[in-house]
Amino acid sequence: MHAERAMAESTERTRMEREITRDLNSLEHITVMLDEFSREHRISDADRFSLALAIEEIITNIIRHQPKNNSAIHVRMNGSVDRVVITIEDPESVFFDPTAAKDPKVDLPIEERKPGGLGIFLTKRVMDEVRYEFHEGTGTTTLVKRLES
Repeated sequence: MHAERAMAESTERTRMEREITRDLNSLEHITVMLDEFSREHRISDADRFSLALAIEEIITNIIRHQPKNNSAIHVRMNGSVDRVVITIEDPESVFFDPTAAKDPKVDLPIEERKPGGLGIFLTKRVMDEVRYEFHEGTGTTTLVKRLES
């Protein structure tokens, strides 16, 4: 019985969610939510930094590359003892799969590099998983981060 309870607690999830407008100032609301979520889950500063970087990059790309869309962006944070799953839904969107974006040539001198792509590259580096789905006009990016012990 004790083992069953411990197993249930280790898989138990906590969820927070927000809807934000398509405005870069709305990122502040997600930062506040992530801070609260991080405190609640005792997420290390390093993991919190990785999560913040990835969330900001994905949402910034959504806002900048689809400015005519007025739909709210839905952000969900799910946590367990060993990982965090962030889901960012972009309704009425145009298909764009960040996981398919080519990595920039970071080994080139800065003068020879093409602008763009570095944020998605960093997101893929700091997250353990980055997934994208597109269904009935909604793009969903899922970010998974295994937490430090």
